[in-house]
Amino acid sequence: MREEDAAPAPPPARRPPDRTLAAVDALASAGAAHVYPVDAADLPPRRRKHGYDSLDFRFGEHGLRIDGGCAARVPLPGWSAARAATGQIGGGGALWRAEYRFPPAARGDHAARNSLQRASR
Repeated sequence: MREEDAAPAPPPARRPPDRTLAAVDALASAGAAHVYPVDAADLPPRRRKHGYDSLDFRFGEHGLRIDGGCAARVPLPGWSAARAATGQIGGGGALWRAEYRFPPAARGDHAARNSLQRASR
């Protein structure tokens, strides 16, 4: 049998994507977590010009799997936060970003919490 008469070889089997935390970390991307304080004076002096504290992380160090997805656990600052932004950085920019604004009563804004309590009576 001549080589050109032989049936073509089947294509190689496709491997499912590697969804381990190590694989996510190897994508040369990092997680971003920026926490904005209620009072800018609570920020470390080196972060005041930015207006937020950066809690950026690598998934391989702080990541965990939850229901088939990736998440990260990072320690939060000890001061009241007005909002937090999170996302993924890679390839010279943000791959995605989400932001959450804390309601005044949840962020330690005592005057707002007290007015909400009075209004609910």
